[in-house]
Parts: sequence; structure tokens; C-alpha cells
Amino acid sequence: MGVQATKSNDQNTLTVKINGRFDFSMHKDFRDAYNGEPHDMNYVVDMSQTDYMDSSALGMLLMLREHVGD
Repeated sequence: MGVQATKSNDQNTLTVKINGRFDFSMHKDFRDAYNGEPHDMNYVVDMSQTDYMDSSALGMLLMLREHVGD
């Protein structure tokens, strides 16, 4: 369970995979997954293994959007 971040072979895409519950308890792990990465990188959030998300998870997705730039 948790957050896993992997970069593509060409280093242009970061995939953040959320396993299990996506709620406030994942805040630090989710932020740490992309923090320090370039803003112009491609980001993919894989929620294929996510079985629950709450409103704080939506807020975390918006924070990632702010990191990338609108």
C-alpha cells in the first residue's frame, strides 16, 4: 500500500501510483513523490489500484497541478 513514483526510461515522465486508500494520511508521501521534480516533466497519476479517495485526495491532486503549473 502507499505511493510509488517511477520515472520513464527517457526521464520525461513521472508516474505516481496510489495503492489502496488515497486520503489525508498519504499527504506527505504523495507530495514527496513529485517534490523536487521539474515543473515541465509529464506527470501521470495511476489510480488503477486505488480503492478509496476522499476530498483531501482531490486537494492533493490540485497541489500537484499547481506544482506543474496550470
